[in-house]
Amino acid sequence: MGLARRLQNRISWHELVALHNLDESPPGLPYSVLSFLASALGVSPTQVRALWDVFRDILWVKSRDVTAVSPPLIDDYGPFAESPEEFYPPTRTCLNTVCPYVLRTGHQQRLYDPRRHLAALYTLARGAIPVIITSLRCRACGSTYHLNYFSQADANGMEWRVYYQGVPTIVRVRAHALFKDKLCQLFRALTVHSHSSMMATSRVYNSTLSSGNPRGWQAPHLQPRDIANLFDLYALLLHHHEQRTRLRLPDSAPN
Repeated sequence: MGLARRLQNRISWHELVALHNLDESPPGLPYSVLSFLASALGVSPTQVRALWDVFRDILWVKSRDVTAVSPPLIDDYGPFAESPEEFYPPTRTCLNTVCPYVLRTGHQQRLYDPRRHLAALYTLARGAIPVIITSLRCRACGSTYHLNYFSQADANGMEWRVYYQGVPTIVRVRAHALFKDKLCQLFRALTVHSHSSMMATSRVYNSTLSSGNPRGWQAPHLQPRDIANLFDLYALLLHHHEQRTRLRLPDSAPN
């Protein structure tokens, strides 16, 4: 049960056609997931299919945040420990209102061309854990969709990051460094109320909270500049959420 739920993001992105169907379990499983579950459980792919047919509606978590990290149900389970969690953008269609496909057809273009890379997710309760980040691309307008925002060019050719509405549960500061929202709140409180420097905060995290990862994975040390950028970005996201506006930053901004 834990394995299937942990892989829900991958299953939904491969098998479901539209974002509004995320609450419904798909009838089939991607081949990669099918093979993995068969190997992890020591059964045949046919048996996995049969189990999925019976239990898929029970296993499927409805109203799941596709950008949120899964609960640590089975971190110590051997086969799964080598498979980092994977995050996708919270949309599967292009949001660019001037996308040529939208202007031509009146419909949003599906996103394709997944690109993946390994990153460190810094958390409060679980330390730093490895995750896989997937970006997607609109073939019609070239906009690239990431975990927190999509990149698009304006009429002058300048690239902008357009952040999705709301405050994300996981904040991407740069390509290989992500932060859980609870940790963002802790860092803000330390800075505002304790006047802790970015250097001191990073040292505290690296020497205490980031240690003891059950996978034996060596997390990159948290850098003071990442905390400084996180402080600014999280404040901007909170402000725009309160104002019900959407944050836009030049693509040349720290990332």
